Amino acid sequence: MTMTVTTLPLRTSPIKRGAWLLETIFNRPPSEPKVAFAIEDDAKEAELKQSVSERFEAHRNQAACYSCHVLLDPPGFALEHYDAMGQWRDADGSTPVDARADWNGEAFDGRAAFKSLISDSLTSSPVDSSSTS
Repeated sequence: MTMTVTTLPLRTSPIKRGAWLLETIFNRPPSEPKVAFAIEDDAKEAELKQSVSERFEAHRNQAACYSCHVLLDPPGFALEHYDAMGQWRDADGSTPVDARADWNGEAFDGRAAFKSLISDSLTSSPVDSSSTS
């Protein structure tokens, strides 16, 4: 259910998935966007030549957008191998799925690597005793 709720009708949405993970799993809801943005529906041919990650890169690199997308995009791209219905896929059209991203300066590729990265950071971080009492 979560995969379909966090997508658009015809394609995945790493931003929606990332926002859902930040809010629901990490209890760190993202702030509202500072600017409105939508990737225009390109010709089907153009979509097949670029991965979702490549289509979002220009937006992510804008100064006004970077501060939010540096947090939103990585968890969303970790799930990019799942299509809009939640089925595993290795390609998006004729383009291989690109599930690579960086989280806190650490590169990962896909959900398993992201999960491992998060698990490692949780086990290596000391728990603040004041937050547990």
